[in-house]
Amino acid sequence: MDDLADRFLELIHGLEEVRDAITPEHAHATFDETTLQVFWKKWPSLSMWSGSLWSESPVAAAAAGMVEANVGSAVVMQGSFLAGILTERDVLKAAASGADLSATKVSEWMTPDPQSADPDTSAVEAAQIMLLNGFRHLPVVQDRTVCGVVSLRDLFSARIRRPQAR
Repeated sequence: MDDLADRFLELIHGLEEVRDAITPEHAHATFDETTLQVFWKKWPSLSMWSGSLWSESPVAAAAAGMVEANVGSAVVMQGSFLAGILTERDVLKAAASGADLSATKVSEWMTPDPQSADPDTSAVEAAQIMLLNGFRHLPVVQDRTVCGVVSLRDLFSARIRRPQAR
């Protein structure tokens, strides 16, 4: 496992300690999208918005939640399983179509059954999956449970903050 993946796992293990010391406002001001998604999945009370949607939710409500949470995607759940992902690009396409976004369902614009990675996927592998398939957000799933979403921005940010040794 590369250094980034090791660091990511360390962060996940440290969440228990942080949970009791952080407010939702502080979490939103401090953490990147991936970290927030992990927090929201594990401790929904830390979120002002859960980061997940149902396929019957209106696109307008989904977009408002994404803006409020400052995220570029939201997982779409069917019960406890990942049914799809709605991204900022999907919302733009829906808006450009002229559809009434308050009446249009997320299921009409989401990417159904999205490709996902598991928590052991390296940063390089995650980036390759996203670049080869033309998407910017990759759900992280373990045992059919969504653990979070990693974005290209997250991977680039981690790379810039921690350059590879030469």
